[in-house]
Amino acid sequence: MTSTEVSLNPSLQAERSDAEGGSYRHATGQEDRRTMGAFKVLPRARSAHRRRTESTELYRVAGGLAVVAGLIHLYVAPAHFVEEGLAFGVFMLVVGAAQMVVGVAFLEEPTRAPVQATIIGTLLVVLLYLVSRTTGLPFGPHPGRPEGVDTVDVVSKTTELTLLWVLLSLPHGERIRSRARS
Repeated sequence: MTSTEVSLNPSLQAERSDAEGGSYRHATGQEDRRTMGAFKVLPRARSAHRRRTESTELYRVAGGLAVVAGLIHLYVAPAHFVEEGLAFGVFMLVVGAAQMVVGVAFLEEPTRAPVQATIIGTLLVVLLYLVSRTTGLPFGPHPGRPEGVDTVDVVSKTTELTLLWVLLSLPHGERIRSRARS
């Protein structure tokens, strides 16, 4: 059986039994509401299709969240160049660009998107943020001094945590297959 789980059913008559055309009669006279044209869709195929559709929707949501997170990092990059220096500004540009690339990958080709790398990278960014806001980073213009939290921070981290939740909501096999293909 192919991955679409559809089989040809020659015992179906071409006569439709209702106005919508959603049910057909077998040559034996039994009605079958699970048919479309001359093909019978097996129950397993429907559940596999439903899982693929749900996964695709999750990938699209993840793509949108990653793009938003990337745009936020690109938005705050100039301030980091001015206030904290070249390394911090470049870091924000790299993170923003990476999130944008991953977001577009999730939107364009969901099954090939690097899910595992996105989970790990997002976790690292969130952890770095938490350290910078609680104990302060051990390097930079103000080592060991925690930074303040503002609205952009809250929106950015909420977006990234939601992205993590969506990616972790993917069926385990989807995450593994995605890593193997990237």
